[in-house]
Amino acid sequence: MVVSSSATPIVFASLAVFFSSFVTISSGFSLVSKSHHDLFQVLGAKRLTEYRRLECKTAIPAIVYAAKLGVPAAMFGVIFGEWFGTTHMGLGLAMVTALQNYMTLRLWAAAVLAALIAVGGYGLFALLEIAIRRRDYRAFDEVVGSAAATVKEAGHGLRGAVKRVAGFFLHAWPLIGILVFWQYAVSVLNVSQIVAPSPISVVRDVFGNLGTYAQATLYTLEFALLGLLLGTVIGLLAALGSWFSPFLRSVLGAPMIILYSVPLVALVPILARVFGYSRLTETLIAALVAMFPTFVLVSSGLESSPNGTNDLFDVIGAKRTRRLWLLAVPSAIPNFLTVLRLTSSLAFIAAILGEYLTGNPGLGWTFALANGALDMSRAWGAAMLIVLLSVIGYMMASKLEQVGQKRVL
Repeated sequence: MVVSSSATPIVFASLAVFFSSFVTISSGFSLVSKSHHDLFQVLGAKRLTEYRRLECKTAIPAIVYAAKLGVPAAMFGVIFGEWFGTTHMGLGLAMVTALQNYMTLRLWAAAVLAALIAVGGYGLFALLEIAIRRRDYRAFDEVVGSAAATVKEAGHGLRGAVKRVAGFFLHAWPLIGILVFWQYAVSVLNVSQIVAPSPISVVRDVFGNLGTYAQATLYTLEFALLGLLLGTVIGLLAALGSWFSPFLRSVLGAPMIILYSVPLVALVPILARVFGYSRLTETLIAALVAMFPTFVLVSSGLESSPNGTNDLFDVIGAKRTRRLWLLAVPSAIPNFLTVLRLTSSLAFIAAILGEYLTGNPGLGWTFALANGALDMSRAWGAAMLIVLLSVIGYMMASKLEQVGQKRVL
């Protein structure tokens, strides 16, 4: 056992918060226009000064957004850790005990209490967001004169190719290091094949059964993308409705937090009972993962218009719909691009979990069958394809975010 049973919920909570915080805050640091970077370079500012006075200031709203996402995610992680890895009484263990003993009332009472805690933490950071919104932390909204010098981009030809290759290895070296250590552990340290097969045997199994892997991959890809699309659309509509109506904001916010803070392993039996162990259930599981981050970040983006612009629209007598399309929506575009980077990976993981629990044919079910039969080459092959799909989705969304930020900033 790597960690004690009492520390397991803490580890799961940390893992649940880490990815969303990393994506959201890193996007906040990138919301600085090129002209501002150029100006600091012209003035001879040191990198630390530029980081402290320009990028950190711009990232402050993103840190609050990450905290709003992190509170329900932390509750999800704690309950998930208690559900599987602790003997200490908590809400997760209370849910397990109630579920095993058919104590429906206690099960839902524990779930409601967990949701109330998540709602309370979310509300505190929402109040903090309102407080910081009164100040304009977005350095890219300031006006910079034409004194900023232009910085040459990576050149063409041989020099540009060398820089691109160097950039590839700069991003790929962790993966290369993991593969090298994996092969070293199996070959030199004599790690059991039941624990971890060699990378060569995994690759051999994938290429030797391309038809099986391709069919499972296409199935998972189809329903992950459907879930991502459905969850994103629902989150967008909920955010737009909340912007139009404070009543809708109060009505929609709590159910969103409840669905996000309750572990999927607890929701899957309910969804399966209502919709059956079908493809629809798998799609809904992926949609649930994408829905809440989209709602939170887009809602915050719609409210983050530059200082003074709302007063300007009041003076010219702009209607609510015109204010939405000309002011609120452009302000929310960076947040929407960020949430796509976040959910493009999570949707695949949710679809895999849905297949694992419902038995629908896909990479998740392929992994479950292989793991049960101790066919570790097949299990690790499915796991590697799952990771590959998540990474590709993340990279594509990151590229889209970069292109969108260049147009917006």
